[in-house]
Amino acid sequence: MQVNEIGGSAQLTGLAVQAHTVFGGIHHHVPAAPLPLPRQLPFLVRHFTDRDEDRLLLDVARASGACLFVISGIGGVGKSTLAAQWLSQQGHHDGEFYADLSGPLKPVTPAVVLRRWLRAVGIDRQPADLAELTGLWRSVTAARTVAVLIDGADDPAQVRPLLPAGAASSTVVTSRSGLRDLAVDGAVLHPLRAFSLPAAVQLLARMAGDHPIASAPEAAALLAEACPPAPASAGPGRRPLGRTPPALRRRRRRRSDPLVLRPRPCEP
Repeated sequence: MQVNEIGGSAQLTGLAVQAHTVFGGIHHHVPAAPLPLPRQLPFLVRHFTDRDEDRLLLDVARASGACLFVISGIGGVGKSTLAAQWLSQQGHHDGEFYADLSGPLKPVTPAVVLRRWLRAVGIDRQPADLAELTGLWRSVTAARTVAVLIDGADDPAQVRPLLPAGAASSTVVTSRSGLRDLAVDGAVLHPLRAFSLPAAVQLLARMAGDHPIASAPEAAALLAEACPPAPASAGPGRRPLGRTPPALRRRRRRRSDPLVLRPRPCEP
């Protein structure tokens, strides 16, 4: 007599099949590991400075029900940095999506962006038509709370297919133009001003350290003025702070102010 049982002391791991007589093959399908939630927002800079009033205005608009925001301003003023900082604090639990539409050679199309985002949520079989891609994206986000940052948009037609459907989601678009036509879609238009001189000097202090700024305050103010719209244009990755911009060299010849600014080493 055959006994087909699993005793109470047995320890099973993985797949277990308990059967008497099996006809045909046994097919074992292991579910794929779940994808991590998309967290695609750009890196949050540690020397983020000022912009309290801008964040407050965005908060008030969000609290009133707005879910689409356009931050506009000249290049280098800090549009993307503000957008990433603000979105990261909004508590979007179902994912954060990012796209830079400017591209290295030509603008990135909405279809390319949608395919990337849909793959990020595990949808590999996608329609080819932009309208169908847009519909699928809206269906996926209808019941989700997501953050979307669309960088470098030039035209509302680039933006509209990328908008999520959920009312609890937030989308921020950055642009050098105003994209005023998105106002008909309910967008809050937020022009971003350049840094005030005190804020620019404060940013320099956070980037280079307090001592070189405090020891040469007039020279620091000159450096801030020489790097519009924000002194970050003289920071790491752009121009070493120990190297004086040409415009500042000319002004220093007139004023004979010493200026020695060196980058502060990164803290662990």
